Amino acid sequence: MVKANSLVDASGVEVVFSPAPGRAEQVTVKLTPGANVAALIDASGLPTRYPAFDFARAQVGIWGKLVPLDTLVRAHDRIEIYRPLMVDPKVARARRAQKKNKGKPAGAGNPPAP
Repeated sequence: MVKANSLVDASGVEVVFSPAPGRAEQVTVKLTPGANVAALIDASGLPTRYPAFDFARAQVGIWGKLVPLDTLVRAHDRIEIYRPLMVDPKVARARRAQKKNKGKPAGAGNPPAP
């Protein structure tokens, strides 16, 4: 994880973004009174570093809970910027299971229920 500190302050807010699978950036931004999620994302500098990503239309959350961009932020909040899913999680799980079970004889998985 890349960690960049911008205007670090005791009342800072973390802004987290994963530009690609396996990569994440976490930026600490000074919280100003009345600041909303959109303002702090802009202050993080992430939109400048990743101009191809549409931050204005991205889903965002605070501590894992989806919130609109105009949500007011409190000290020590963690703003998370979510990328769109490339594959449905159910489909990905089925693909992994199929790949894992490839080459095993039929019925070699779990024993039958009594």
